[in-house]
Amino acid sequence: MKIQAGDRVRFLDDVGGGIVKYLSGKEIAMVETEEGFEIPVSVKKLVKVSETPENVTRQNPKTVKPAAEETEKSSPPASDQNISETMFLGIVPVNPFSIALSDFYVYLVNDTSWHMMFVMSEEQSDNLHLMASKIMEPLTKMKIATLAQSQISKAVLRISLLPFRKEPYPYQTPADALLDLRQYAFYKQKIFQENDFFESPAILIPVYSQKTENRNEPDLRAKGQIDLPEEQKKTPKFPETEEVDLHIENLVENPGSLTPSEILNIQMARFTTALEGAILARQKRIIFIHGVGNGRLKYEIRKTLDEKYSHLRYQDASYQEYGFGATMVILRH
Repeated sequence: MKIQAGDRVRFLDDVGGGIVKYLSGKEIAMVETEEGFEIPVSVKKLVKVSETPENVTRQNPKTVKPAAEETEKSSPPASDQNISETMFLGIVPVNPFSIALSDFYVYLVNDTSWHMMFVMSEEQSDNLHLMASKIMEPLTKMKIATLAQSQISKAVLRISLLPFRKEPYPYQTPADALLDLRQYAFYKQKIFQENDFFESPAILIPVYSQKTENRNEPDLRAKGQIDLPEEQKKTPKFPETEEVDLHIENLVENPGSLTPSEILNIQMARFTTALEGAILARQKRIIFIHGVGNGRLKYEIRKTLDEKYSHLRYQDASYQEYGFGATMVILRH
């Protein structure tokens, strides 16, 4: 039976299924799962369940664990469940089989027994840019955005949280988390781990823990002392010079299985992503470590700079530190 875009399918070798978004060639179908992300699957590993017209309304991918809504009212007390009482930022690659070239889904995961009112913003040039503001049910997750690698690798996120319950509850201190995502090498597969919330490996960053936020909290409201620490009030500054290592073993897990052409494509994709991100972040300089080798990568980098970024200056990086194996791009003075 022929698989087409719009078909609802299930997986032969795994649990679950989804809807075919489009075909990549004749052998690969991009399937959108109920979790809301797309994965490439061989058409030979799919079974058509039904044909789904394009205008059929589907389940909102921003909903959470399927059983959460059904069991919320009848579930036992939170202390009897395997709940971490933690709120996470979840980062899931759109294409888990090609991390270096993938975009990323950004989720909030509410693994607590509390309703959570949140405001998520991105810090840019000392200002906040709103990404989302909603109320999450207990034990749910919500997809907030899809970010390109050039965006997420430079993102600084601020998340404000207010836990509450619909029945009477003790006062809970509002929480504010500042997440600097620039410290994560999103192009490396090994930082994405198997987890209980997503079918694909993901990065889970704790942003709130109900167990620690309200432990013997003094009531400072009358004194007007509820405030952020000084270090959290300041927007982290970008380093003036960023260093990006383009050696293929730093970009993928098993480079031995790649052809020279595939290696070069991955390296150039990482180069472009890092350069665009540095430009957006208004960094002063960025150094690309390409090594010496046969000179092909260095040639392609400088050719791209000449053709697409002719307004930027570049030169050999410090010979003392890099020999002839690095190029420094000057973004601004």
